[in-house]
Amino acid sequence: MTRTEWPDCGPGFLEMDTVALCGGALDDRHGWMLDAVNIPPTWCVLRGLPNRSEASVCGQMDDLQARLPFPLRGLDSDNSGEFINHQLVRYCAAQEPVIAFTHSRAYQKNDQAHIEQKIFTNVRQWFGYERYDHPEVWPLIDTLCRAVPDQLLNCFLPTMKLARKERVGSRTVRHHGPTQTPLGRVLACPAEDQATKTRLQQERAGLNAFAVRREGGPAAEGNRSGAAVDGALTALPPAARQKHPKKRERERSDCPARRLPSFSNPGDWG
Repeated sequence: MTRTEWPDCGPGFLEMDTVALCGGALDDRHGWMLDAVNIPPTWCVLRGLPNRSEASVCGQMDDLQARLPFPLRGLDSDNSGEFINHQLVRYCAAQEPVIAFTHSRAYQKNDQAHIEQKIFTNVRQWFGYERYDHPEVWPLIDTLCRAVPDQLLNCFLPTMKLARKERVGSRTVRHHGPTQTPLGRVLACPAEDQATKTRLQQERAGLNAFAVRREGGPAAEGNRSGAAVDGALTALPPAARQKHPKKRERERSDCPARRLPSFSNPGDWG
């Protein structure tokens, strides 16, 4: 692991974070989403995790490298235990070339700014806020992540990227570059080899944005679970389709020892 700054010289450096799909009850008996973004081209990768163990995260690294259009050169994470562990460090050290592994400083949220700004658009709009804790759900979600969000986010949806900041009096003026899709930035990168660019262009030519969106579109306003997940749940048995939002809050409200006194209840006056 290193504490040096990353060189912004080309694709291959990822910021990673995990997002809980817990329905408001954070008890580690639910699933998680692994969200990663490549900083220069803003290429995004989503994967479903049945839990937040180091084995679950490290088990996705080979597939993540295979799905990226460029060699993985560096990983940057927060200080959570699913990333800061010996298993992931050994994995990065065993690669050829060695994958640089860095982590953010404690209590410095802006160290993960690139991935934090992607959590809502990459995870919440697609998979919502509901709780999913049935083991049969996650193979379907993981398969869905490889198809719908990866294709639509990287090949069709343009993003803005900060080019420079300028100090004007007491204000800081931000200047953004032209909007491009992550695929467009990869194709414009001189560090990427021509064979990979040709393959990506051929894959993009065989995709239809409207068909990909219909396959699993983002969650509509007011729908706590994403449309992508709702479509995947139809193939599961009824027990696996049950959603449990705010499960812990309901348990607490039913427990007399944890219920707060109420002036409307005469039994609480004494």
